[in-house]
Amino acid sequence: MLKVMIVDDEMLVRVGLRTLIDWESLGFVCSADAADGLEAMERIAAEPPDLILTDIVMPRMNGLRLIEEVRARYPSIRFIVLSTHTDYEYVRKAMKSGADDYILKASMKPQDLAALIGEAGAKIRNERMELAMDKSSGEDASRLAQFMALLDGAATGAATGVASLSGPASPTGSASSNPAGLSNPAYSAYPAAQAALSALFATPPDADHPCLLMAIRVHRDSAEEGEDTQAHRSLAGLAEQQLRKWPDSRLIRLAPSRLAVLLPLAEGCSEQRGQAGRTGEADPNGEAARNARAALELGEAIISAARRFLDLTASVGISAPMISPAEVKRAYDEAKRASRLSFYKGKGRVYAWRDEPFAPATRAVFAKAREDELTGYLARNDEEMIRASVTGLIDELREAQMPVKETLKVCLDIAHCMLRACKQYGFEMTSDFQDGAAEMPIYERVLSFETLSELEDWFLSFISLYSEHVKEIKRNTFREEIGRLVDYVRVNYREDLSLKSAAKIVNMSESYLSYVFKKETGTGFSEYVNQVRVDAASVLLKETDLPSYQIAETVGYDNINYFGRVFKRLTGITPSQYRSRYE
Repeated sequence: MLKVMIVDDEMLVRVGLRTLIDWESLGFVCSADAADGLEAMERIAAEPPDLILTDIVMPRMNGLRLIEEVRARYPSIRFIVLSTHTDYEYVRKAMKSGADDYILKASMKPQDLAALIGEAGAKIRNERMELAMDKSSGEDASRLAQFMALLDGAATGAATGVASLSGPASPTGSASSNPAGLSNPAYSAYPAAQAALSALFATPPDADHPCLLMAIRVHRDSAEEGEDTQAHRSLAGLAEQQLRKWPDSRLIRLAPSRLAVLLPLAEGCSEQRGQAGRTGEADPNGEAARNARAALELGEAIISAARRFLDLTASVGISAPMISPAEVKRAYDEAKRASRLSFYKGKGRVYAWRDEPFAPATRAVFAKAREDELTGYLARNDEEMIRASVTGLIDELREAQMPVKETLKVCLDIAHCMLRACKQYGFEMTSDFQDGAAEMPIYERVLSFETLSELEDWFLSFISLYSEHVKEIKRNTFREEIGRLVDYVRVNYREDLSLKSAAKIVNMSESYLSYVFKKETGTGFSEYVNQVRVDAASVLLKETDLPSYQIAETVGYDNINYFGRVFKRLTGITPSQYRSRYE
């Protein structure tokens, strides 16, 4: 049975949850409860649960802090957040901190909560199943067990001892009886470690026998996430057929959708360290370059076979060479991170490790000024400018190539900005305009995408739907003449637009038009024209090298000085300062 903990400062809620839910039928036992985050941390230390149901607002330590603390110390524990708060900000923070789901107390029904708990339990069991040894094959089980031990560091000392036996000699000329950095117990475990490592390596890697690690991941568009389909099971066999071309290679089945492959390199290739994937940088005809090309070709063959025979889309990452079993964790992390380049560059390809495949994390891409800018476009429902702003942000994220998690955080901020605009217009936006995404929360939808291009397409679809909603609202609220005039200005802002010419277009007096326009839109006519022109100028400043005077003329200003004053009044900075942000 899985264990669940309830954390809420209201005793009635804790008692109610214990009694209202049929925990046993869901495969859970309610092992503990706590009145706040601090008490929960004490109880977790004594008996860690598998799932925690927690409130957000509590004394001493709130739910958001509890999630952060637990995720840092016990990353396998899952969370469902219970709250009275409907504000998206709480949802966003809870999900970013690591919560799996969110339910409101006010509208909570036992059957709904039971469904969430059942889903969480299924995820926990699937994760454990993925990490469990393959009982059908003793060889696979042995490989997986040793590989997982090396990943979590449990075997690092002994593994280093194995590699070190062929390492530096002692001053007397014999092999060192206590290699540098090893404790005696670790070294004395060498015979057992050697036997275990033989399941992974024909010859444990060292300076003369380096080894690459390949990570293969199947994408979710091929099948449901975590689903152990027949196609997934066949992938391992298909990969093993391709691996016959590579002597002494080893395949490790980590999960239905994840495989690892150890690729020993030719003897005497110690110069290859750091050369994986850098085909021909040092010597295009050297051993390092040939092995790098061979590894890339092997990855491509596996991807092609998976697509052709199993209709699966896979991506492959290849590590830099390792020269010790103790480097397995480092190599696996490199291979995984390399495969994650598919988020930026596309699925179904082979990616080799570079020293810095991702740029340092930074949230400056969507700084306050950019957020305010997008908020303004959304408020005015300027679809062209909204699209330009979002695609510009996505292009910057694509170029920056931060760690995927950091990029998704920026995209969550963009989605949050859009959701705020929806609320200001009085409607809720969901993700159900995407096939198969009905009832999925927006933030969850954002986190589900596997490539930035897919996420960009979704944002653009979101923008189109948002714009249509707002236009419909305005059609039902604006006077017809004002709506027509607003559309006219957006198309003809480059022309000499005055209140007098506008009055003729809608057949009103100037004074009456001034009054009605301000009443309907919340801003004066001249100010609205200036805002549309400044928005257009902002795009030209970002995307072209045109001088400011030419941009001023292009958007409808004859006087460069007047343009500069208007631009600074509406944006808070000068045109040159605005441009410098994007250089």
